[in-house]
Amino acid sequence: MEITLENIELVKDRTGCTYAEAKAALEEAEGSVVDAIIAIEEKSNADHDRVDGGSLKDSPLFAKMKEIVEKGNISRIIISKNDKKVVSFPVTVGVIGTVLVPWGAVLGMVAAMGTQCSIDFVDDKGRVIDIDGKVIDVYDKAKKVGNTVKGLIKDNADADKSKEDEPERGLKDDEL
Repeated sequence: MEITLENIELVKDRTGCTYAEAKAALEEAEGSVVDAIIAIEEKSNADHDRVDGGSLKDSPLFAKMKEIVEKGNISRIIISKNDKKVVSFPVTVGVIGTVLVPWGAVLGMVAAMGTQCSIDFVDDKGRVIDIDGKVIDVYDKAKKVGNTVKGLIKDNADADKSKEDEPERGLKDDEL
């Protein structure tokens, strides 16, 4: 079958490959446009799953990511009240939840602290790390900054109001 410019452009447009790749695929497919497109797509999919000449699943990056996720699933966040566990979930879930719904994480922390719940982090070796003190410190600092900003805003509003209350001084006819 003859390979025409029209067929090359058709393969190129459908697959996003170069003219040379389209022509080579058509030659291998003996001019069949459909077979050329399929061959290019199969090659593209195979290349997509490879990193640095190897399979993505066999790459050191994938192995490290898998290790981190597994370690994250062992590490847990435990919220308890009066030494009774209220909720426990993997750190990975907490991180994903915080990324997807950051305001939900903030509300959850505020609710936990407001109800005198204890928030503990259990690492992969079973050690408990109490984060209540750290959260309270951050909360206190944020509250202090918020009160400072509130004071500045109030001072500015009061200054603006006092300017509005002053009578406007206009020029009298004899001052002109």
